[in-house]
Amino acid sequence: MLGSLKRFIPRRARALYHRWLALAATLWYGRPSRHLIVIGITGTDGKTTTALMLTSILQAAGHRVGLSSSLFFQVAEERWLNETHMTMPGRFALQRLLRQMVRAGCRYAVIEVSSEGLLQHRHSGIDFDMALITNISPEHLKSHGTFEAYRSAKGRLFGKIIKGADKVIDGQNVKKATIVNLDDPEAAYFLKFWAEEHHGVTLSAAPEVPMQTKDKLRVWAAADIVIEAHTSHFQVDGQKVIVPMPGRYNISNALEAIAATAVLRIPWPSRIKGIADLDELPGRFEEVPTNKSWRVVVDYAVTPKALESFYQALQSSGVKSIIAVFGAAGGGRDTWKRPEVGKIASQYCRRIILTTDDPYDDDPAEIADAIQAGVPMDRRSNIEIVLDRREAMRRAMSLAEAGDVVAITGMGAETTMVVKGKKVPWSDAGVAKELISAT
Repeated sequence: MLGSLKRFIPRRARALYHRWLALAATLWYGRPSRHLIVIGITGTDGKTTTALMLTSILQAAGHRVGLSSSLFFQVAEERWLNETHMTMPGRFALQRLLRQMVRAGCRYAVIEVSSEGLLQHRHSGIDFDMALITNISPEHLKSHGTFEAYRSAKGRLFGKIIKGADKVIDGQNVKKATIVNLDDPEAAYFLKFWAEEHHGVTLSAAPEVPMQTKDKLRVWAAADIVIEAHTSHFQVDGQKVIVPMPGRYNISNALEAIAATAVLRIPWPSRIKGIADLDELPGRFEEVPTNKSWRVVVDYAVTPKALESFYQALQSSGVKSIIAVFGAAGGGRDTWKRPEVGKIASQYCRRIILTTDDPYDDDPAEIADAIQAGVPMDRRSNIEIVLDRREAMRRAMSLAEAGDVVAITGMGAETTMVVKGKKVPWSDAGVAKELISAT
């Protein structure tokens, strides 16, 4: 009903509509965020992994935690898949989830915060105590118009910190803090926002830090970085941290979780254990078991930067060559990046199988053609278009040789594919297992 009402509201008045809904939801559920330490995580890539690392650390320290992410929802010991195709739930759903966390005795709420959610004020009425930014690169430009507007939307989360209610949880004053990735070109923008504590993470020995924040910024720098086939490890603050997944970007994610839990005074043993014991995340560098001489890995990577980081991590893990299977989402979603992901894949992959990925009402063949347009002419002989995603995966596996990896990206752990308004059951990992068993 509310969705139908929205169609009759002038575009200029929609911000008020979204704020009204947020206020109504907050009051209906009794301002639950005031009884929780609320940590918001935003960024273009890495939000989910960072949120799961942070949750794992807090649980290792013996706390009850609530979680809202694009992969899972969680209330204390109960966790279930997010099947909504939305990173951030609507206002009533999110406030209801927070109320459930309070009733279950959770101390912490970890929330993945999307730019579209911020634009639609889904964050309004939530008293955030900490804001994290993993990184930022062009994304959702159809919704935001420009990169600057996209960045500004992300900044709304950081602006909420100063507006949040003062809290005393279990007899302790809750600190207001921000965590920023200093290796990101936009770090200075997010360091400008007020907080009681400012923390920065870096993989560099000498990160660039804006002069005005140097004296009040706590820097967490990774050293002695080692990337292996299935894990990474590094030193920070004199402690060795093992991350159960490869990739430099996952070290950045781990540093953000470490910095956030330092603000919360979580002891080092719990931080180390929480990251080391992190369960394999469905659709996030998920290794599909195979008895072959080649590997299969499923990953959600949908942005150009995420895709490049994923391919780099695969190369660092010692693979001979990469055979890529991917497409791009339809529904008018960031059509500009289709040729970009094609260009990136051509730089890292021996063979590319273009296929269907959540086409919505778009023509999958046109999407594949747009991706192929980004590939230099002299590399197009390495591309095949197989629109049936199952057959595309089968074809990739038939091309794999000893030491290769079949890299299936774009859908991650999603359990449905949206085709012409209908959700069709789907699982990249599940289909991959079936195909492996049949070969």
